[in-house]
Amino acid sequence: MEELRKHLRAKVRQGALLLLDANQILPGALWQKERMHAIQTATVVVLFISAGFTACDLIAGDELPLLLHNAEKQGTQVLLLHVSQCDLTGTGLEKFAPLNDPGKKTLAMLKPAGRAEILTQTTQIICQYLGIRS
Repeated sequence: MEELRKHLRAKVRQGALLLLDANQILPGALWQKERMHAIQTATVVVLFISAGFTACDLIAGDELPLLLHNAEKQGTQVLLLHVSQCDLTGTGLEKFAPLNDPGKKTLAMLKPAGRAEILTQTTQIICQYLGIRS
């Protein structure tokens, strides 16, 4: 996530893009409400896919159903960035085309140059969906 953030930093600095993640929620804030608001208002969502992601009860029970609903009803773009191999069967995410090959090109499998290539492509796709010149 930090590597992708670096790739997107220029667009954030230009004011063309706003990044939201759970790490930005301040202590004392209504944590779950903030997360659900971010999901509800997002135009593009990048999911970092791993076994840890699929194992998280909060994601599976609360966030993913809202995200899938928004993708279908509101056109939220869901981008799957595979960090490591895992089974997405039954999650609802298997219907989305991944950014990288989950069998051969997970971020964990790639050397730094390969990761940079995938993250650059991801940045371009995000900008394309948002109508931002890359």
